[in-house]
Amino acid sequence: MRTAMKRVRAKTLRSGRGAKKKNGHPLPPTVSMVERAAWSKALLAETDVLNVIMNLGRDMIYFKDRQSRFFFVSRTQALRFGTSDVKKIIGTSDFDHFTHEHAIPAFRDERQILRTGKPVVEIAEKETWPDGTSNWVSTSKFPLHDKNGRVIGTWGVSRDITALRQAEDELEAANSELSHLSRTDTLSGLLKRRGLYEMLQKNFKLRRRAKSTGGKDEFSVVLFDIDRFKTINDGFGHLAGDQVIRHTAGILQSGLRMTDALFRFGGDEFLLLLPGTGLADGRFVAAKLLRRIRKTPCLFGGQRIRLTLSAGVAGSEETRSVSVLLKKADRRLYLSKKAGRDQAT
Repeated sequence: MRTAMKRVRAKTLRSGRGAKKKNGHPLPPTVSMVERAAWSKALLAETDVLNVIMNLGRDMIYFKDRQSRFFFVSRTQALRFGTSDVKKIIGTSDFDHFTHEHAIPAFRDERQILRTGKPVVEIAEKETWPDGTSNWVSTSKFPLHDKNGRVIGTWGVSRDITALRQAEDELEAANSELSHLSRTDTLSGLLKRRGLYEMLQKNFKLRRRAKSTGGKDEFSVVLFDIDRFKTINDGFGHLAGDQVIRHTAGILQSGLRMTDALFRFGGDEFLLLLPGTGLADGRFVAAKLLRRIRKTPCLFGGQRIRLTLSAGVAGSEETRSVSVLLKKADRRLYLSKKAGRDQAT
């Protein structure tokens, strides 16, 4: 057989087909259709392919009967189960090695393959172990046929992707944190102004949809401004001003529903979105929050800084435009300031 192999190689090389190049790089020698069967047979005779696959490969390979019991596994799979002796795995099932959290879904997949004859390809599985640890694998499972084409079991290949999964989770967490930071004001902890317009547009859409079906879904906005904030900064310093911003944000947020949204609108301005709340009720909520601020001074460096807010309220029943709604709230905030502050208009 080795002599036959040498003849095949010699014939292939003499043909000159191994001298081809593409973009200056040599290409592997080609084998003609006539020579391929002998060439392949000679290579297989010289190589223990099954041993390479089952004992030297990094992937976990396994064969199961119709009851999902292992009858042939790769050495890597045996090592996964804590032994280098493949024979110790024969006759066991996933239920002997994993917790039910993994074994039951795996068994269910195999029953489906036996029933339908269709494989499951590259699914991510979480393997959970009796000692409380877990890892992730990418798994493909296929029907196993006998020589007559009957399905007599399943076989599969699994590859450990725990490190990849952990990297993906860390990346997702980092992206989530970045997204949170991009939407959240670091000083006050409130939402930034950048997401306000999109949220107001959504509320206008909900209102139009409700109105088209004969219902009502009004909302209102309240624009707050800290009275005499410049005086606080000048008298107590900018660190005190920062503390006042945090304090005000906390007091306002403590009096809200889960559906409400509070934004830091500007330097010392806050905007409150009140879904399902019309103009009149919006004024009531604003007045209630002004009382909370009035009764709760800000503590800074052992001193009590008394605060008041002015507010302007606008409702969705007054306009269909986001910009007009905000202009109305801003105008009414100005009127509150002009009328003596510490009030809502």
